[in-house]
Amino acid sequence: MRAARVVSLLLPLTACDSPNARVGVGVGVGVDGGEDARGPSRAESNEPADALGPGCRRAGALTGVEADESCVVPTADGQETLASLRVLTATLTPDAPETLGGGQINLRLALTNTGKRPVALVLEAEPPGAGPHYDWSLLTGLSAPRIVPSEGFKVRFAMRTFDARDISVDQLRLVGPTSTPPVRLYRIVLAPQAVLTHSFVWLALGIPAPYPPFEDDAGHRIVPKTAPRPLSAGKYTVVVDVPFYGVAAPQRTTRTTIAVSK
Repeated sequence: MRAARVVSLLLPLTACDSPNARVGVGVGVGVDGGEDARGPSRAESNEPADALGPGCRRAGALTGVEADESCVVPTADGQETLASLRVLTATLTPDAPETLGGGQINLRLALTNTGKRPVALVLEAEPPGAGPHYDWSLLTGLSAPRIVPSEGFKVRFAMRTFDARDISVDQLRLVGPTSTPPVRLYRIVLAPQAVLTHSFVWLALGIPAPYPPFEDDAGHRIVPKTAPRPLSAGKYTVVVDVPFYGVAAPQRTTRTTIAVSK
């Protein structure tokens, strides 16, 4: 069971076996669950965007947006979301301040319209498995997660974890896609004080870089492998990239700090 659990946590940027799962770079993982899984409030669900153009008016769990075809738009103006960021706040909140090495903590991402008027934001989505992934051949005892194409497009969140020296805890190289993946755009109108939410599971694990390949005395090429390991005690910064369309990387990120104890 432990090996299967770890496998489901190692696919970056896309969804894995569970239809509601998300995984970020690093051994942080996203899954919709708990309060957020119940979906958007009825007061916000399926209302027209009115004068704010095409898309949907929603609040609550992001899974509701992914399942609502009325949220999909063929094109979007990247400057619109950039302007909305003046009143949008992105917060990443852990359900506990610390955990043991190898343990887990639930994280909740909240996108809140703090302004007095409705605002629109556009999020990018990709098919499961379309983005970069770890080099599975270098992970010992684990196979690549099973991709479920029927899941449809999923909003992609990249998660990274850094130690106190600002070094990523995941040193296994990422393999990029062989071709540019298709992208779907979701345009959501948030009413004043409305909140769009998404939940993740963060594991206190890191992936050390494998040793370089070498040849033994008989001339055989040996390719060392690596495996996830519990993080040592200390403070770690978890960074989540929110896929706002048309917004530069520094303005797409939100972060939180988690302590790992012995």
